[in-house]
Amino acid sequence: MRYLSVASGIEAASVAWSPLGWRAVGFSEIEPFPSRLLQHHYPDVTNFGDMNNYKEWDVEPFDVLIGGTPCFPAHVLIQTVRGTVPINEVRVGDQVLTHQGRYRRVLEIGSKLAQTIVVRGQGASTGITTTEEHPFYARRQGRVWNNTRRAYDVLLDAPEWVPAKDMRGLRWASPTKFPALPVPAFTKKGKEQEAPPLTPELLWVVGRWVADGWVRTSNRRGLVIIACGKKKVPDLRDAVERTCLEVSEQPQRTATRFVLHNRSLARWLVENFGHGAAGKSLPAWLLGAEAKCREAFLKGYLSGDGHKVSNGWRCNTVSKALSVGLMLLAHSLGYSVSRREVTNKRETCEIEGRVVNEQPYWSLSIYSTSRSSIAEGDHRWGLVRKVDTEGQVQEVFNLEVEEDNSYVADGIVVHNCQSFSSAGLRRGLDDPRGNLALVFCGLVDRFRPRYVIWENVPGALSSSGGRDFGSIVGALVELGYGVCWRVLDAKHFGVAQRRRRVFLVASADGWPRAAAVLFDSQSSLRNPAPRRQRQEELAPPLKKGFGDGRGSDDPLCWWDGGQLNQTADAVLYKKQTMPEKNRFPACFEGEHVRFLMPEEWELLQGFPWGYTDIPSASESARYKALGNSFPVPVIRWLGERIQFVESL
Repeated sequence: MRYLSVASGIEAASVAWSPLGWRAVGFSEIEPFPSRLLQHHYPDVTNFGDMNNYKEWDVEPFDVLIGGTPCFPAHVLIQTVRGTVPINEVRVGDQVLTHQGRYRRVLEIGSKLAQTIVVRGQGASTGITTTEEHPFYARRQGRVWNNTRRAYDVLLDAPEWVPAKDMRGLRWASPTKFPALPVPAFTKKGKEQEAPPLTPELLWVVGRWVADGWVRTSNRRGLVIIACGKKKVPDLRDAVERTCLEVSEQPQRTATRFVLHNRSLARWLVENFGHGAAGKSLPAWLLGAEAKCREAFLKGYLSGDGHKVSNGWRCNTVSKALSVGLMLLAHSLGYSVSRREVTNKRETCEIEGRVVNEQPYWSLSIYSTSRSSIAEGDHRWGLVRKVDTEGQVQEVFNLEVEEDNSYVADGIVVHNCQSFSSAGLRRGLDDPRGNLALVFCGLVDRFRPRYVIWENVPGALSSSGGRDFGSIVGALVELGYGVCWRVLDAKHFGVAQRRRRVFLVASADGWPRAAAVLFDSQSSLRNPAPRRQRQEELAPPLKKGFGDGRGSDDPLCWWDGGQLNQTADAVLYKKQTMPEKNRFPACFEGEHVRFLMPEEWELLQGFPWGYTDIPSASESARYKALGNSFPVPVIRWLGERIQFVESL
């Protein structure tokens, strides 16, 4: 049997079907790491790239087509309870800020290839890249003559959701009020010195540290270091003295280093604000803190990384996340902010005799008044000046959020994209732009394989009341195929995880043959077990030590450093330096919980040990690719069923 695999990922199909003697005639994958893996393992098989270009492919005849088809690009940042997070790293269950000024859970996440446009306005002068139909929370404006001021006053209509392509001249919304959240406490270990109370005075120093500071920690000590220009030394010295922190000053040739000796403070700073110039950001709790605390932090930051301009301040940072956080913080205090990305024309420069690389950076101008934005209600309404319609085709993401159906992207309020529904591909099929489900049907129409296998999440069955899935089935039937579908759970195929997916099988010889593939005489063995029944069939190398001792049948779980929650489906998140902020997949070994290695996740998906460990492979890329893959044993079973049906 010959097969074509689209949205190929790391090719579970080839791992599953090679032992059956099947041969791949081509792949379709655009992600960099999976593409390199395909080239490494299958150098003689053509990767055709973007499946939207299938009409240009020169493919030999094949028997089986297999694929799983997936609105913002990955670099767009989303405001969540755990901070400002790239949209491609947002997880189901994360709480995101909505247009109602409250945090609500993410229900589903979607992605697709689509033509994009760039919307540019106050607060995002460089622009937000999105699909042209993605709705923004916006207000139309008019004006009326004010005879007293001898000038026009701006009048804003009621807020509405407006497609991105129609945003020019309107005003988009950026939140100014944020919910109060618990402030993480300082943790004292052993004989560590107590950290001071979190007062406005300390937050001023914290802001100064975020602007130009770093930490040095070891098993015995923790140092908080702030670099300070000599003219600003008296101000910083007075501020530190008000916190009662133990401090020493180390004069340098061009500056003075303030060294705060407090390990618990150093650890807390990294946990909440990150580390490194490009890795810092603002925690969500700071945006909802008391006004005097927010004001103190902002003043502390500007004292280190800002300079005065007419009507305000200007500051720069190489961290996009920090630039978005500072904009929202300033908005919460009544300021107007212009934010833009600056790309240097030179790659390196010389500082103090050292050659250093120059990075793009974000420039913020913070004003007390501005004609380009108006604060009204719980938002600041910034003027959208331009919409560039000549964007690129790229992978874009979208979230479905409970109740409010909105979220904050790059500091701007947006709605769930209407061409998506509530899962990775649950979206209306009436939008042809980048709609990979329709592209998949187009592949069937052009190449006419004998069998078609299509995979998606179970929610695809209920998308738009079932109409979306019905459209796919109807399209295949119209093409002359018989169609059957079924939800299969990977845990019943010998892997140690619960991963329920709907598999659609279509046959050119009619539905009885498709049904014979999906429903064997022992199909009851593949039915989901009762929820309280402990799983028996686990991947042998991972079987020992699973189970949480509380009657759960889920051997894998998320660990957040404390309470265990959520089963690990295929959402993989690499362990960070601070596990209490970043959940990661884990397993039990006796009394202990530990992080899973990439090789173990390979086994959980049914791949050979080390399958994704190719040259120059990062762990994060391996985890992501494994999380997006089919479970190999399920695909092998489908291949064996096709072989059996073909032998009849």
